[in-house]
Amino acid sequence: MKKEKKAWREGFSLVEMIIVIAIIGILVGAVGLSVLMLRSADTKGAAYDINGRLTELKSRTTGGKEQPYLYLYRLNQEYYLDFSYTKPDDYSPTTDAKEIGDSGMKITYGSAKNALEDAPNGFLCLAFQKKDGAFLVSGKCQCPELITVEADGASTYEVHMIEDTGHHYIEEK
Repeated sequence: MKKEKKAWREGFSLVEMIIVIAIIGILVGAVGLSVLMLRSADTKGAAYDINGRLTELKSRTTGGKEQPYLYLYRLNQEYYLDFSYTKPDDYSPTTDAKEIGDSGMKITYGSAKNALEDAPNGFLCLAFQKKDGAFLVSGKCQCPELITVEADGASTYEVHMIEDTGHHYIEEK
């Protein structure tokens, strides 16, 4: 009498187990890289939002009658950018402004990397002078030499500002 062969085997072989673990490792690595790329895109987007709003602010300042202001602040763990004609003494941050970042990101100002929540009145006020387009530095408006946008594992971007000329640009670090 012949012995019948089993149509199936019990369990996994060591090679099959190694292949499954390798595939899982590749998938986990791909997900991690995707998250890192998204975080890097968020930091870049926030820096370009700030720079773009500075350009818009300068244009509205030189072409309009009223003095516009740009406010950058952190509220409820989110970062906001608000274009307004409200003077700094009367301004109060709200969540109605454009959200440019979340708690996974860090936006600081100045070479000492001051936190936005530590700024006077809890916001950073930026404005330009009408006469020559230089940054307006008076009262509660200031011109930090740079605004830094960073997140863990992502590229860091700096928005540089030159007070005397009103020139501003982005640099990736």
